[in-house]
Amino acid sequence: MGTPSDAICVMRPGDTSRWAARDADRPRSASSQVLRFMAQEFSHDETLRQALAKPCSHILEKNMRDAHRKARLAHLIAADYGSRAAFLSANQWISKSRLSQAAGRHEPFGEDAANLWEEKLGLDKGWFSNTWPTPKEKRTGETTGTSVIKSHQDDENRGFKILQFDTGGSMGHGVVLRDQPGVIQSWTVSDSWIQQNVHRVTSAKNLCIVTGFGPSMQPLFNPGDPLLVDRGVTNVDVDSIYFFRVGQEGFVKQLQRIPTADGLILRAKSYNALYDSFDIVDGMDFEVFGRVVKTWKGEEF
Repeated sequence: MGTPSDAICVMRPGDTSRWAARDADRPRSASSQVLRFMAQEFSHDETLRQALAKPCSHILEKNMRDAHRKARLAHLIAADYGSRAAFLSANQWISKSRLSQAAGRHEPFGEDAANLWEEKLGLDKGWFSNTWPTPKEKRTGETTGTSVIKSHQDDENRGFKILQFDTGGSMGHGVVLRDQPGVIQSWTVSDSWIQQNVHRVTSAKNLCIVTGFGPSMQPLFNPGDPLLVDRGVTNVDVDSIYFFRVGQEGFVKQLQRIPTADGLILRAKSYNALYDSFDIVDGMDFEVFGRVVKTWKGEEF
């Protein structure tokens, strides 16, 4: 399959046979090659060229929903069971292969399957599509990545304290974030702020703050700007902006899934045109810390 950003919405009637004939000898393993060929074929028509440059929003939305359900499944397993083996032992109606399909990159975890799993797991309907707490989190009030605190203004109100990402705790030797002008240590926000401003995350408790570092993503954000990161997303299932490391070096980049004859590779892309893209391939010491779900760009006046 091609990446969501490769999806094309328009084909001009009458050109299909010519396109198919010319494409007869082209490799079929990478749909993005076909789609780029279509874009070239229609480049003489400005209206169609502009339409072809736009992704199919419904396809992108479907992939985002699927990735969200997968991330929620991973969070449920980690928070309530601790491991896939424990999850399978407690839910023997799920086979190991079916769990690998639902949680993996290559097979979808569709809405119908999610509804069935919610029923069998005793979850509220729609749980995989939302950011509700797991059963264990509801029972114990445990938190992951954030802490629930009393509001300083009103003891009756409760809010979230979103902490900075710890670059040294889990790694031992630490992650290097170059050109970072200080850090934002925490934010305290109300429940309503989370509900109205943060959408499609695995859980509000998985949110953390990363302070922007280096100029490679300008003009999207600047060094020192706050980035809200969902730590429940640790696989690159859709094209998006991620916080990750290669070796000990930390990065915030747009990761694009590129099909090749040897399988998918990830291309790390900067917004700043002065910075080159680079590919992440099998064998590299690569780890995804989370997906960037919201950024703020500071401007001086």
